[in-house]
Amino acid sequence: MPIARALLAIYAALGMLILGTAESAVASQNPFALQKFEIADLRVWSIVRDGKRAFAYVADREGYLYHVESGEYLGTNFGIVKKVDECGLAIVELIQDSQGDWQERKNFLRSSEFDKKRNCAKAEKGWLPKITN
Repeated sequence: MPIARALLAIYAALGMLILGTAESAVASQNPFALQKFEIADLRVWSIVRDGKRAFAYVADREGYLYHVESGEYLGTNFGIVKKVDECGLAIVELIQDSQGDWQERKNFLRSSEFDKKRNCAKAEKGWLPKITN
């Protein structure tokens, strides 16, 4: 385990113990734990780069932290994380329309660094579909 990832894991575990949320450490090991939350109820707490790979710690409304990587599921609409970078998480969800057909919808969960990075708005705009009236 790389040092940066180990230190962040220790920091997160200590923070959970201090805040009285140690049980979330067990919940974060469940790869489907984040599927019970609406994406709007989640926030990116931290993005960690481990060489070429990036992963995120995502917090729910109660402050529980979950480890998230590309390919993992989150959200109630069968969302799958397609990309993790310093700007946030690029997600594809499956939404059922009124005729019962399934449509893909792109979503983006912003990181706390989003407004500080110049290229993040461009990355999000490139990921999300253009909205027309």
